[in-house]
Amino acid sequence: MFRFIHSGDLHLGKRFGNFSGDLPSRLREARHAVIARLAQHAREKRRDYDLARGRHI
Repeated sequence: MFRFIHSGDLHLGKRFGNFSGDLPSRLREARHAVIARLAQHAREKRRDYDLARGRHI
């Protein structure tokens, strides 16, 4: 058996230009925090593979 983490729709290249004020920056920071949490979880669970999919990778 192998372990993998599947993630998608992270919109890594999205700039959030449709939002005003400091919201685009906050959304980018939140996205980076989620990615960091995914990576930490992957290390803790000792996965064999990571699978990230989407149009903005």
